[in-house]
Amino acid sequence: MEKAYVLLKVKKGKAMDVKNELSRVKGVAEVNLVSGRYDAVVRLECEKLSTIIEIVINRIHKTDGIERSETLIVFA
Repeated sequence: MEKAYVLLKVKKGKAMDVKNELSRVKGVAEVNLVSGRYDAVVRLECEKLSTIIEIVINRIHKTDGIERSETLIVFA
């Protein structure tokens, strides 16, 4: 199982919309709204790294309300 965390900076007032939309994506294990530099943390769990890349590029980056993201691939 491949894992990654995606840190999200979200437009003001869009955090719950982003959380609800991303929570429905297959491969998204968890979406948490957090305090600090980022507004949300998405945990991805997929069979292949290529699936994680596809989710980040084709789903997360295209989600309305996301200003910026940083993806952390889990090594161990």
